[in-house]
Amino acid sequence: MRDQGIPFHRHIISLICMAIISGGLVFYFQKPSLASYSTSQSSDELEKIHQLYTKIQNEYYQEVNSDLLIEGALKGMTDSLADPYTSYLNQEAAASFTTSLSGEFEGIGATLQLVDDLPEVAQSPVKNSPAEKSGLKVHDQILQVDGRATKGLPLSEIVSFIRGEKGTSVQLQIKRADEIFDVAVVRDVIPVYSVYGQLASENSTIGQIEIVNFSQNTALELKEMIEELRKEGATSWLIDLRQNPGGYLDQVEKMASMFLEDGEKIVQFSLKDQILGEVVA
Repeated sequence: MRDQGIPFHRHIISLICMAIISGGLVFYFQKPSLASYSTSQSSDELEKIHQLYTKIQNEYYQEVNSDLLIEGALKGMTDSLADPYTSYLNQEAAASFTTSLSGEFEGIGATLQLVDDLPEVAQSPVKNSPAEKSGLKVHDQILQVDGRATKGLPLSEIVSFIRGEKGTSVQLQIKRADEIFDVAVVRDVIPVYSVYGQLASENSTIGQIEIVNFSQNTALELKEMIEELRKEGATSWLIDLRQNPGGYLDQVEKMASMFLEDGEKIVQFSLKDQILGEVVA
């Protein structure tokens, strides 16, 4: 069925609330005037989109999925900026992104990758996780999840099948070399760490700290890692942010405050030429 009778611009406004515009640092804000601006001052521009949307719905020779049309339009808006740090995330992707920054999730504690259209355990399971306790190993292939074949499915969909509420069980069919067997794994809360550290091999007074993202517990993790490495003899620090995709800005502010003098500026917010505010150490 075609989804007719719902103005395209109303779809835009409702769905944009589920979008995350993410850059090197992610933060969230909402301007109260967004809806009124979109529906009044920009009505002429949105009408062009609405006209094309309606024309495709009414005249395309096959049935169309209205949600896919809208998702495509929203993604096109951010893609047109040609900015590698700006993108549109739909509701599913936004939920997954938020989970990745939550500091923990409920699942089995195995990292998967697709190899030849099959999910494969990409690295050693999280220590003491259900996956480790169940004996899962690197390069194990998951053929089925609760009886559902995984071959050819998107990795995000497979992961959604495996994750679930703590205490519930998921049945996995595993292929290891030439052996195929079933294993029942009881899900649990899996901690997700964002800070890793060690003393530099060439100089034991330097603490090397890698921050893989800025999740909701990263500032506390960094503080604890610094304290731990100080006890081991570290007096200076090398902070590695390579490949860090971003995360919560408030965590970055807290971390920056650990290294800056009181009152030093951490970040300034501006919109075009107007300064909206700033955060200091």
